[in-house]
Amino acid sequence: MGWPADGGHTGLLGVPRPGAWRAGWWHTRAGSLPPQLQSRVPESLLHFAECCRELLLFLVRSCLLPLLQCVAAALERGWEHCVASCK
Repeated sequence: MGWPADGGHTGLLGVPRPGAWRAGWWHTRAGSLPPQLQSRVPESLLHFAECCRELLLFLVRSCLLPLLQCVAAALERGWEHCVASCK
């Protein structure tokens, strides 16, 4: 599928390993947050955001992308059929 390299945070078939997001994405972004905000965000909220992100990533990779590939293939077949019928 051509996913960007993530430094080994994914497992087999590009599925994120549990906790990989916290080690990768959050810690790289947390440095850009002001220290006052970092200290006020509870760990449970960070964990919830992590779970939501992993769920959305899973849905995009396992449901949305295959669906879009099927739609693209159907559109291509329809276009080829239309071009062939015009000849």
